[in-house]
Amino acid sequence: MTNIRIVVVKNGRLSAIEVIVTVCLVSLHEAWKAALKAFATYAALPPNFPEPNLVIILSLHYPAWR
Repeated sequence: MTNIRIVVVKNGRLSAIEVIVTVCLVSLHEAWKAALKAFATYAALPPNFPEPNLVIILSLHYPAWR
């Protein structure tokens, strides 16, 4: 399992990415970080979005990984 926190600012730019929990190989969470960076920039947040940015916690599970 890996939990990754990403922060997207109002214009859709990825401003932060960090692994906050991991119980797997470092190469797996590094691959996820690289994939998330590759997909940035994201769609802009709506003009009336109430926060200065969007924080997303992704929980990635690897059921075959034991």
